[in-house]
Amino acid sequence: MFNDGHKVYGCVAAGNGYLHINARGDVEPCAFCHYSDSNINEVSLKEAMRSPFFRAFRKAQPFTNNPLRSCPMMDTPDTFVEIVRETGAKSTHRECPESAEEYALKVKDIASEWKDVAEREYAGYPEIERRRFSVLLKYLNFKKRLSGDA
Repeated sequence: MFNDGHKVYGCVAAGNGYLHINARGDVEPCAFCHYSDSNINEVSLKEAMRSPFFRAFRKAQPFTNNPLRSCPMMDTPDTFVEIVRETGAKSTHRECPESAEEYALKVKDIASEWKDVAEREYAGYPEIERRRFSVLLKYLNFKKRLSGDA
């Protein structure tokens, strides 16, 4: 699922089509995002999806206007740090827990390099693909308003 934003027109995490529950019951936006503010053993799935972390995550989607840069963790780590800070989500990584800031420092250079490549690549996308992404953005904004995530 990682790096498939160009196929699904954005990030599907945090209940926007997908979520992950780890072995300890922590409800995470996706299998690659080891941060959470809810545990399925303590709250219902419905409550977890309405948690401050998931709501802020969905509210920030799309994280860029380029479907080739749809992952907040790898493509816009500063945005990811803001979401974690704002909501108080904690690392759920069993072996190597780290703050969002520590994680972001590890990927910041890669994200910057990829941004330049992704912008060039997306500029060459066929118009029909660019229109599809534009329609999806409108749909996401409509969905946010309906759910109260806007």
